[in-house]
Order: sequence, then C-alpha cells, then structure tokens
Amino acid sequence: MNESAVHPIIYVRGYAMTPSEIEDAVADPYMGFNIGSCKVRQLWDGAAKKYFVESPLVRLLKRFRYDDVFEEGYDRVSDLTAPSTADGTIPPVPYRSIVIYRYYEPSSEDIGTGVRPDMKRFAQGLGELILKLRERIYPNGKDTVITPEEREAGKRPYDRFRVYLVAHSMGGLVCRAFLQNDQFGSAEARGLVDKVFTYATPHNGIDIGVLGNIPKWLSLYGMNTFNREELAELLALKSAAQDKDGVDLLTNIDASRVFNLVGTNPGDYKVAAGLSSAAVGDASDGLVRIKNATTRQRTDTGFLQSPNAFVHRSHSGFFGIVNSEEGYQNLVRFLYGDVRADGVLEIDELTLPPAVRQAMAAPSPDRQREQRDLQAVRRAVRESGEAQAGPAEMGPEPRSQPAPLQCVSRHGAKSDRLERLVWVGPLRACAGVPGRWVAVPEGPLRRWLSVPGQRDSRGHASDEGQQLGVRVLDGKSAQARTSTSEDRPR
Repeated sequence: MNESAVHPIIYVRGYAMTPSEIEDAVADPYMGFNIGSCKVRQLWDGAAKKYFVESPLVRLLKRFRYDDVFEEGYDRVSDLTAPSTADGTIPPVPYRSIVIYRYYEPSSEDIGTGVRPDMKRFAQGLGELILKLRERIYPNGKDTVITPEEREAGKRPYDRFRVYLVAHSMGGLVCRAFLQNDQFGSAEARGLVDKVFTYATPHNGIDIGVLGNIPKWLSLYGMNTFNREELAELLALKSAAQDKDGVDLLTNIDASRVFNLVGTNPGDYKVAAGLSSAAVGDASDGLVRIKNATTRQRTDTGFLQSPNAFVHRSHSGFFGIVNSEEGYQNLVRFLYGDVRADGVLEIDELTLPPAVRQAMAAPSPDRQREQRDLQAVRRAVRESGEAQAGPAEMGPEPRSQPAPLQCVSRHGAKSDRLERLVWVGPLRACAGVPGRWVAVPEGPLRRWLSVPGQRDSRGHASDEGQQLGVRVLDGKSAQARTSTSEDRPR
C-alpha cells in the first residue's frame, strides 16, 4: 500500500427521485454509505449466503484510520457555526477525513429551503466543497503548521493536498459535470482531484424498455437528467467530441484516474416492485445497463478505456454494489495500490463446476420435452421451404447441458402441447423481411429459440448478429407460412 496516497474522501450519493426520498436521504448523516449487508449471492443456484460486510465507509474508518467530520451535532466542513476552542479558533479537520457531499440538503423542506434539485448547482457545489475542505484542514493556508502528531496521522503538506471522489449512480455524473464543464467550478478545485471511483453510474445515460434512452420531455423529478442530449450539455460534450451519441467520454481528467465498478445482477434490484429491473433488461444491474456504466477517453489512435470491474451485484440494496466486499476491495486497490499488473487471459475451454454439471445432466421430463420440441421446430422450419435461416441458425443440437439462451416473446399461459403459433425469423428494424410461422409449444422451449446477436431498444437485431425471436399468437394451425410486414413483431 502507498501510504502517501491516503487522501481525504468525498462521497457523492446517487439520485433521490421524490420529495420523500430526498427527506429520507438528508435524514441520514452518511446518506446511506454507512449501510452494510450480511448476505451475498455466490452460489451457482443463486442462493443467499451469510457474509458480513460493514460497508466500505465503516471499513475505511477502521482500516485506514479515517475520521468523519461530524462533531457535537455539526458538520465541521460545511457548517460555519461548528464548535470552536476557548480562544475562538476552529480546530483543523483531520487530513484523513471522510466527507459526505449532502447536495440534496437545500432541497429538503425540513432542514433546507425546499429549493428545486439542480444538477448544475450540485456540480458547482462540489468544487466549493473541495476548496472548503482544504480550508478546514489548513486554517492558515500554506502557512499552516503541521504538528508531529498530524504528520504521523498522515497529514500532507498544503501543496500536496488532494481528494478522492467516490460516487454512486448519479453521483458519478455530478463528479463528471464538475470535472468536465468549466462553468461548474474553478480549475484550481478540479486540479485537487486525484482519483474518481464510481459505483453503477449511468455514464452513457439510462435506457428503459421500448422507450430507449430516457426522453428529454420526461422531466418529472428530473428524470431527463439521464437523457443523452441533456448529459452532453451538462458535461460540455460538443457533438464533435462525442462518439456518435455516446456521452461516456471523459475530458479534463485522464481516463486512467477514473475507475468504474459495474453491476451485473438485475434480479435483486427491487425498486418499483421489480418493474425497473424488468424494463431495463438482463444485461444490467437493474437500473443501469452494463454497456452504459463505463467511461473512456478519446486519444490520437482511438479510445482509452477507464479501468473497470464487473461484479454480480445489483444497483442498490442489501445485494447492492456499494455495500459489498467486491466494492471495498476494488476501491482500496484503486485508491491506494502501488503495484499494477496487466495480464491477458486466453481461454481454451470453459467447464461448469461438477455439482452444476451433475444437476444439468440429470434426466428430467422438462428437459426431454425441450429436446423433442426443439426437434419439432427444426423439422417444421426445414419442411416449410420458405425459411431464410436454415436449421444451423437455430442453435446447437439438443444436448444434456444446453447453453442459457433468451428470446423476444409475449408470455402467455404455459402449455406442453402444440397449441400456439410462434413467429420464428430475423428481427429487423425495416419492414418487408419475411419470417416463418411454425407451430411449437409455449413452455420451456423459448430459451432455445435464439442465436447470438444484439438487439436495440425495440427488440430488433443489430448489425452484430442475426437474432431469432418468437412471438406467441392465438391459433392452433400447425401449417408453416410466410409472414408479412403487417404481422411481424414490432
């Protein structure tokens, strides 16, 4: 560990949507960063296991001798009325301090003025907080005398003062707006930021279901903050500086100084009774899609990706990304590590654990039905004579360990009989592409009906691969026919 790299930390929380959520956020001195967890999902079957994580913030206090800035009911950094000594002076704040940026506090009706939340004000305030923290640590500026005790506790000279920004979700966008937009703070304040660590930040906006990217008109509770056009303006990214419509590009800070921790578990994000997770999709943490959660920097030869890690954690909650062992380990290694190792992993073969292979190989009625039904689909497609995609595009032959696949479908009542018509064919954004109708059961077979490829927000295949999908329709005819543009899935 590099002891000289231990600097003050400013935590920047994420989005609070409603007034009640804002009140809940400001009622907690640590704004949720102190919340830990005692359960984790690591087993292949998704079962929870007891494992205590006292939150990264608490562990930083214990392990790295940090201190908070709360004393006798005051915030010693932001509150000018904080207690002073008998001679009227305010004691310096310890160098190893953890500060919570309480940017929602002015919007509180209880302890603020009820002012409307505003990202520009949030970004501006972050720069002011950094300068104020330096002032509290060094009351006499560069003439501040550092005592032997303070030096032993890790206090750096005035001109070597730096801060770390650790942000969750929208908090990462607040940090980027401050760093990238020259209107939101001084160059002096930006120059004091050493590193930035983001948990589950929608660096390239938020995409939801058929809406795609959050639209600009969805301004209720500031949700259009996650619209890419809005973000481009907030981050001062002109069209020439963007990569198409991507707003994940860093300016004013080197990409190597920004770490992105990305969540990949949407199932445990229970906000809105799980509707958010369902709308955002599987390749996400339940709110932020994986592809939108990282940053990069334009270079003369292309793009430089920020260091990142992907962990099986949801956006928040007790299975969330912040209060996790993975979050803590990645945080401390990025902030304080003094050794970097770059490696290349070449994979010749991937095998499942023995217990998983045994469970999947065990005969079951459902698996036997799947194999029979898939063979029926292949036979129907071949016999139709109108299929654009041959049997090879329907995926591998049935086997005892089928790969997990997914498809586009409208779910109806499950049945083991051939009683539904299912559309099978390439999903394209343009009209006029024929597909095939074949009769297949509506049960477990669905997960076979796809081939590798990407879809856009409307379920259409991208150029990266041809996607086969299914659409459940009423009817019992087993005769294959060619579809028209009017009855193609949209």
